[in-house]
Amino acid sequence: MRRLLRWVFLVGPCRLYVLGEAGGGVVPIAAIAAMAAFAALSGGVGALVAVVAGSSVGDGFFSWALGGLLVLLGWLVYSLLLYVVLWIAGRSPMVVAGLDDGVSHARHAADAGDTHWRRRGQDPLVPLSLAGFFLLMVGFLLVGSTVTAVQERKYGGEKVVVAGEVLRYDDGPHGFGKRHLVTRYPVGDELITGEVLADDLDLDSDVPRPGQQVEVEYPVADPHRVRPAGAAKRAADDVAQDRLVSGICGGLAVLCGGAWLVGRQRRRG
Repeated sequence: MRRLLRWVFLVGPCRLYVLGEAGGGVVPIAAIAAMAAFAALSGGVGALVAVVAGSSVGDGFFSWALGGLLVLLGWLVYSLLLYVVLWIAGRSPMVVAGLDDGVSHARHAADAGDTHWRRRGQDPLVPLSLAGFFLLMVGFLLVGSTVTAVQERKYGGEKVVVAGEVLRYDDGPHGFGKRHLVTRYPVGDELITGEVLADDLDLDSDVPRPGQQVEVEYPVADPHRVRPAGAAKRAADDVAQDRLVSGICGGLAVLCGGAWLVGRQRRRG
């Protein structure tokens, strides 16, 4: 039991890291297949329990399979925290996994010198690449929020919310496009037909079927620019959230860069 616990909580995560390092930072297909097999095995156990209990086999399988996936997700989060601890301690996962002798105990495992891990007392605690990662996230989030803000300008101004009727679906050429809801809605005493994107609906609401009603909104200045009700507010919230996260990432980039400079000065001193 002790060896099993050690493998689950120490050796296993380290070997997964070594395999990812050997694959250029990508989780190997074998590991993904093993995770899928674990989820399927969990589902099989759930189906067996359902048979014994006389309940739905399908529900039992999917419930237990989902539980297996959640267990794996928790294990992966734990593994990430373990990597942080090992980084601070200056212990390479290859050493912990018992691969420091250059003998491969795992297929495609890298040699000891191929693992770019922090050497305690020689390498900085915070790598400069971490600051670069946060700066990359800042750029990505700012570009995305700016594009969304620019696209939202054409929907600016006072808006009217009305109830429309879904006439039919339009899924694009040969059914491979984004789903549009062809909707008829009132503008004053007139009925106008327009299309709204199903993707713009509230995530908590179902896509209405033809003949059902859907609330839509349009700017007073241009009633033909119709969208599902609340789309403008959701877009504004997305922009604000992206800019908030980009600000946090920017602060983390500054902190990481400062920590790297402090560590560099100490090593020189």
